[in-house]
Amino acid sequence: MAWFFAFATWFDVFAISGCVGVLMCAAWVVPRHAPGRLNRFLWSGFGASVALLTVASAVLLVSRTMEFSGASFPSLGTYLPLVIGRTHYGLVWRWRMGAMGLLWLAWAAGRRETRSLGTELSAGVALLVVVYSRSATGHAGDHGPFAVGVWVDMVHVLGSAVWVGTLFAMSLLVFPRLL
Repeated sequence: MAWFFAFATWFDVFAISGCVGVLMCAAWVVPRHAPGRLNRFLWSGFGASVALLTVASAVLLVSRTMEFSGASFPSLGTYLPLVIGRTHYGLVWRWRMGAMGLLWLAWAAGRRETRSLGTELSAGVALLVVVYSRSATGHAGDHGPFAVGVWVDMVHVLGSAVWVGTLFAMSLLVFPRLL
């Protein structure tokens, strides 16, 4: 099962990078009022990234529940409510679920012809909560949810997500449309 735990972590970081990268391109690289369908295409890419992050979040929750309980897939129904309802991880995870809901609302609001700055800011705040949840429930959070290590890890994840995610977004969504 160690492969599944490693995959869940990788998948979560990959999905965070996708969301952050596409949002950075939508907010700062391609102007909101740019002519043509590039903005709509980019925002559709953001929706796909949010969908990927939603799946990655579910996979990570299952993975961590299995790690905590030592249980297998069939017994998840017993342990999942306990992990979500009675652990520190579950508390942080409930915040993450709320942030995921906000990401979906921001995506839906941004599907209009012209997005507002508030839509992008809302999505950015929601992504910050998601990244915080990743850092606070990992090894960086061993000394408490607001330890310096959590903030350092959060900045590290965000920095790498901006770097890698924007490269992917530019390569897969922006450059092909410009050609």
